[in-house]
Amino acid sequence: MKDNKTPKSFETLLREATASVETELNLEDKGWINLSGTTGDVISSAERIANLKLSRLYSTKDPMGKQAIRLWTDYTFGSGMIWDTEDEEAKEVLEGFWDSKANQSVLSARGQRKSSDKLLIDG
Repeated sequence: MKDNKTPKSFETLLREATASVETELNLEDKGWINLSGTTGDVISSAERIANLKLSRLYSTKDPMGKQAIRLWTDYTFGSGMIWDTEDEEAKEVLEGFWDSKANQSVLSARGQRKSSDKLLIDG
């Protein structure tokens, strides 16, 4: 004897499966400011400065904050970026630019890491 129940449609199953996930994500997001542009919330200059100070504090005093920044930079730059080109003229120009003492604060491996850390902390 065949069961007369009709199987649920894929859309119904998908809707039921994602409903609980959406509810959990909404609970998780409570208290956070939505920066996707879908809300009218605007961060004031005072709030931005307060958040910047907190970010700087967490990057130096909080082991997890410090570790997150270090990992991001480590995986992004490793021991520094390198470049190569087959065009000899371009290579000469790039070497002059890359090796210039004036650019070492940004282009050296240490400079790249420092710039990454600053961007991750200060935005």
